[in-house]
Amino acid sequence: MGVLAKSDGFHTLSKGINETTIVISENLQLFFEKKLKGIKYESKKENLSSITIQLPVQNTETYGLYYSLLGQIAWRGINIVEVISTTNELSIVIKEDQTSAALEALMEMKNNY
Repeated sequence: MGVLAKSDGFHTLSKGINETTIVISENLQLFFEKKLKGIKYESKKENLSSITIQLPVQNTETYGLYYSLLGQIAWRGINIVEVISTTNELSIVIKEDQTSAALEALMEMKNNY
């Protein structure tokens, strides 16, 4: 795909069995659309926001960590559009207008522990 014009954007690709999801920040949209020209896609969602949480190294041995984090958001009635995970990072993609409420829920959880 070549070198990205801007390295200060967010992009990730997730390949499942039956679908592939590409999440990109707005500042990289034109770059990706140009590179993926002619590739058909099912849907495109805009006005999204992402919250990335740095997880502790021992997170893979911690039961219920994702359940707790994602539950805090769900209990507030916030729809999670996409979840992106690496070993020590969790990114939650939500609608932009729900960012404050999601951050508030996560900070409240953090402050209670």
